[in-house]
Amino acid sequence: MRCYGSAALDLCFVACGRFDGYWEAKVNPWDCLAGGLCVIEGWGKSHRLSGGTDSSIFGKGRIIASNGHIHQEMIDVVNGSKSRPAATS
Repeated sequence: MRCYGSAALDLCFVACGRFDGYWEAKVNPWDCLAGGLCVIEGWGKSHRLSGGTDSSIFGKGRIIASNGHIHQEMIDVVNGSKSRPAATS
């Protein structure tokens, strides 16, 4: 897991394939709008996990973005409905 301190940059890394996925617990819309758009345009998936019925990334709260292949698994792990993989050394 790696975080570069910028939600927009991390989301752009998901969009270009450098990261498989991204999750953040507290993010404001202005922190992720540009990167979230890159994920959507790059055929990735994004999802807001908190607040309202809108599932788009463009909102306040917890967000997940992925390459699309691991999206549901990421949602399950973050929501606690699936156990996390064991750490390897």
